[in-house]
Amino acid sequence: MLPVDDPLKELGHAAAGAEWLRINGHAELSAPIASHPVMKMGFAPSYEAWAEAAGLAGRIVAYSDKRARQELISLDERFADWHRRYPASAPLDLAHERFQRLEQELCELAGVEPADVRYEPWVAEALRAAA
Repeated sequence: MLPVDDPLKELGHAAAGAEWLRINGHAELSAPIASHPVMKMGFAPSYEAWAEAAGLAGRIVAYSDKRARQELISLDERFADWHRRYPASAPLDLAHERFQRLEQELCELAGVEPADVRYEPWVAEALRAAA
């Protein structure tokens, strides 16, 4: 997380993260971070257009971001929270549908069902160390 007074904060969540990575020598990771916000999916002309622009790394980052908090949650849980806060958002509804498609595609690639997605045992320790 960026310090409160960091000028990158003005760029917004995804753009700030992408720029921080670029500045700190990790430019190859910046595009997947820049493409992950939920509304990028909701405002994209089509799922295919978003997926092509995001690439595989961007799709994995976007999906992971929607499922992971301190604990794993389902896409429906994540979107239910957003729908409570933004009840009449057509782009959010569209993003939810598209993220369900993304979930199916990525889980098929990994050979797992969405309900089987889980943290690996080492993640709890890594989260504690990062806090």
